[in-house]
Amino acid sequence: MGHEPKSQGPHYISRRAFVLGIGASLLLGSTGFPKFARAQNRPIKVGIILPEQGPFSQDSKSLVAGFECCLKEKGPSGIQVIRRDPGSKDEKTLEILAQMLVVDKVDFVISPMSLDGAEKTVHGVSDSSAVLFVTNPSVKLVAGELCQSRSFRVRPNTYQRSSPLAPWAIQNLGRLAFITGPRDKEGNETADFFAYSFDRSGGTFGDRVMVPVGSDNFRSVLDAIEKTKNDVIFAGFGKKDALGFFKAIESRKHRPWLKRIVGPDSLVSYPAGAAALGKAADGVKTLGCVKNPSDFAQRIRKTVGVDVPDIERAAEGYDIASIVHLSVKGVSWDSQTPALPLIEYIENLSVEGPRGVITFDKNHEPVVDMAIREWSVSTHGLQPKTVQDIKGVRSLDFGCGKVGFPQRPSGETKEEGPLWEDLEE
Repeated sequence: MGHEPKSQGPHYISRRAFVLGIGASLLLGSTGFPKFARAQNRPIKVGIILPEQGPFSQDSKSLVAGFECCLKEKGPSGIQVIRRDPGSKDEKTLEILAQMLVVDKVDFVISPMSLDGAEKTVHGVSDSSAVLFVTNPSVKLVAGELCQSRSFRVRPNTYQRSSPLAPWAIQNLGRLAFITGPRDKEGNETADFFAYSFDRSGGTFGDRVMVPVGSDNFRSVLDAIEKTKNDVIFAGFGKKDALGFFKAIESRKHRPWLKRIVGPDSLVSYPAGAAALGKAADGVKTLGCVKNPSDFAQRIRKTVGVDVPDIERAAEGYDIASIVHLSVKGVSWDSQTPALPLIEYIENLSVEGPRGVITFDKNHEPVVDMAIREWSVSTHGLQPKTVQDIKGVRSLDFGCGKVGFPQRPSGETKEEGPLWEDLEE
């Protein structure tokens, strides 16, 4: 079983606070969430808590489209989807989660994408029999101190999104790095883990300048890039911040930087981000998972009639749906709660989808093949070309305790995955 949450910080929500906060004490009594009885021959329910407006609306659209595409391709399955909007800032998350767990009695929950919404959901499902899919990449939620047995993540976490870039960058670009990105939890984690692996792979640093989320002023970053010697520029931006960063670069008369810029897939989010950037991101390298982004986007359009803004989120939704679909057939859904058998079943799954085959480590983080791609302008717009495949990218353990703690002797690198020697194999 997973660990109880250890954090008592501002985002911690105790079982009592959760119950009282949603006004559900009359339904629950004083003993927390009941272990729901499961009737035979009833639909398996998936509760999706994703916003239709706000900063995560396009990500949500993409994930849901990928989820629906998978279910349509696989045919009738007895799966019932219950989707509710938590608000643009996930302010209704607790209320909706209570409704899903107590009244709808969902079997699976897909969490909001904001860190705050994800944390609330992790705490909220802790006494239920529902399995949770975490969609925020912060390491604390699954591999970290908030880990629990019923939480799984299909999306690569902030360590996996940036760490494999470091040894490749040293081999192909040089050993002196400049780091930038959004000044928030996700941005700082992503930058930190690139720096961690860059340092461990033999690199050094010129400077690091982070930018407030939503800022349109990148002058300090570009000035620092021009003044600092660097071989590699790691940029962890996404969405509007990525667009602002590249447009700011375009405004400079002298900008021999593009071919030195590396970052996570969000830096050139395909297809919407790539279409908006065009030649502004020509030569940039990013790390992603989807094998054939263009083909998968066309497949979704043909199957569910949706033009997805973010193909990586769509692949995440597709793989979540695959796990649910396989679980419906692979687990005995009788009158007793199947929480433990269901968790054990998912732990041992190999799921094949648009990102190839994914499995889970002991912390329930994904083990997934990734690729470093270079973006270039063609007759079809900004398109990616794979320059390095990286097999079986794993996460470190960030406090859960089932894989191995990140501070280990330097010779022990098995669980750390994509360090220099692994890329040469």
